[in-house]
Amino acid sequence: MKSSGFNLEDTHLTDLERISKLLAALAIAFVWAYLAGIDKHENIKPIRIKSMKEEHIVSLNMDLLELNAL
Repeated sequence: MKSSGFNLEDTHLTDLERISKLLAALAIAFVWAYLAGIDKHENIKPIRIKSMKEEHIVSLNMDLLELNAL
């Protein structure tokens, strides 16, 4: 089941310095991914925004794949 967050309490970290390092690494990774997405959108190929109809078709196809896997 998907979670809606990072669930920091699940890491069982109690040392503040280690938590600080973890959050710093997460912030750097987020900024890098964000800038990579902007660069790809502006310089390589614009990111296509799917319509709701396309999203529904993808969802149906994934459901069919899951059924066939069983």
